[in-house]
Amino acid sequence: EPRLTRLRIVVPAPAADAKIFLDQQEIGKAAWGTAMPVDPGSHVVRVTAPGKKEWTHDVQVPASARTFSVTVPALEALPVAAVAEPEEPGRAEAPADPGPAPDRGGGGASVAALVVGGIGVAALAAGTVFTLQGRADNDEALQLCRIGPEMNSCPDPAERERHESLVKDAKREQLIGLVTLGIGGAAVITATLLLLTASDGPTDQAALQLTPSWSEGKLGATLSGRF
Repeated sequence: EPRLTRLRIVVPAPAADAKIFLDQQEIGKAAWGTAMPVDPGSHVVRVTAPGKKEWTHDVQVPASARTFSVTVPALEALPVAAVAEPEEPGRAEAPADPGPAPDRGGGGASVAALVVGGIGVAALAAGTVFTLQGRADNDEALQLCRIGPEMNSCPDPAERERHESLVKDAKREQLIGLVTLGIGGAAVITATLLLLTASDGPTDQAALQLTPSWSEGKLGATLSGRF
């Protein structure tokens, strides 16, 4: 140890965030001002700091048991133009992120079309069932009370009651079937229009309205739509 050559780097006024390198090896702040063993020969002390000019110093260390000191001066400030990061040639600024594309409502219209279409298909199926059942009850009623000269008399009260019940059920089922088929057809048409216009923007103006009506003991319904 008495024969080691040492180097002390003195920094009287260090710049903010300054870094000191000895032959590309960074010297921590704890070692600043401390005599460090070095090999004899040529060494380079380099100091850098943000916004400051880099400072370098060549040191020739002879093979002798001595301690050499290097004092780092205050670093000079870089010109303002040099502090700014130079723009790389040929590098274009990335376009600003336009953000998410505005929702034109197509997704909501598609979902609405599927829902309305499903209701329409179900209504068509239900209307078909009621219509067929009404026809079956009407055919069964026609087979009853077919006696007498005009073939419209019932042989007994039980058959007459059965005949009247079938006729009543047939009228009710045919009315329900007619109304339901109308609703189903309108719903299917509405769903088709929603699908065709889904990409053109919101389609919240489409509407379907069913208004019941009655007159002189007859039941009915009015179906209207806006597309």
